[in-house]
Formats: sequence, C-alpha cells, structure tokens
Amino acid sequence: MEGFRIKPYLFFRFLDDIFFIWPGTREELQEYQDFLNALIPNIKITLNISDTHIDFLDTTIFKHTTWTDTTLQSKVFFKTTDTHQLLHTTSFHPPHTTILKSQIIPFKRLCSYREDFDEACTTLFHALAQRGYNRRNLRKTKHDIWHNYNKKGGTDNDRPIIPIIIPYSTLSTHLVRELYKNPPNSNSTGPLQPTPSIKTCNSY
Repeated sequence: MEGFRIKPYLFFRFLDDIFFIWPGTREELQEYQDFLNALIPNIKITLNISDTHIDFLDTTIFKHTTWTDTTLQSKVFFKTTDTHQLLHTTSFHPPHTTILKSQIIPFKRLCSYREDFDEACTTLFHALAQRGYNRRNLRKTKHDIWHNYNKKGGTDNDRPIIPIIIPYSTLSTHLVRELYKNPPNSNSTGPLQPTPSIKTCNSY
C-alpha cells in the first residue's frame, strides 16, 4: 500500500477480502486500483464501490444519516448462495447442540438496529420452520438474545462451567444427566454449570 499519495481509511483485511474507506475522488480511486494491479502482475484487484453501502463477508456496512451527523452502521448480509442448510430437528445430533443460538447471536452482534435484526431472523426462521423447528421457540430465542445478550460478555446469566471429557458409555450419559440435575457448588463463585460431556467412541 506504500507508494501512493492517498492512504485509505479504516483498512481491514480477511484473507483476500479487504474493506476500506476512500478519502479521495472516484477518479483517484481508479488510479489507486491501477497502482495496486501494477504491483504484482499475477494478482488482480477488483473493487466494489458504493457511496451508501458495501457488503463485506457476512456484513453490510452502510451510512446512517441524521440531522446532526453521518455514521457507519452494520447489518447481516446473506449471500445469494446461502441456502441455510442447517440440521433438521429430527437429525441425530447431541441434545445440547444450540443451533438456534449459534445462528442468532451473530445477528445480534452484526446488527446496529432492531429492524435489521428482525429482518435477518425472519429470513432464517423461514428456512428453519421448513426443517421442523418450532416457531414459538424461534421467537422466544430471538427475544432472549436481543434483550439479554451482551456483545462483549455474552448473556447476563453466564456462569463458570466445568468441562467434562469422558469416553462414551451408558454410564457416562447417566453421569452427565445427574450432574445437570445436581451441579457442584463453589464457595467463591456460586453454583457451577457443567457442560455436556464430550463423548468419544473407539472402534475395534
């Protein structure tokens, strides 16, 4: 990036995807693209340019203008190839697998505004309903994450956890269930919440 008279603002890179804000004119940006493409002949730089919004990875960054200022905000971006092929509710996966939360929490992190969060959830829920998920549970999970999830620290009721790693067997499954019902206590941190066991199976 060195060697050009104008430097981009807010330069971020993930593998071969780059996001930056250009402080110059469109003509100068075209010059910058030509400059980059001349550095290494076998690498071609293609720019997606917009004055209002840009899609970067799974995020849309857009301008939000009020009477007093203009700020950058974000929301979820779904690629056209995203078909939301998630596990069906009847699939044989561990009962502790939290598919809903794992999908909705990133929406909470990425969306600056509630209406964008709602729109992303509507798109996801339409796909999940066709895969056997209960709409009432979808709405409840969405409500809990929006109101209780903290972007920095997770949910407000997060507690220390105890990782349990034991070989798979009928006894180990029973043990984990009993630990859930009667978690051990700690004098300094209060009740601890055990995680589901990580079950392993050896073939002979």
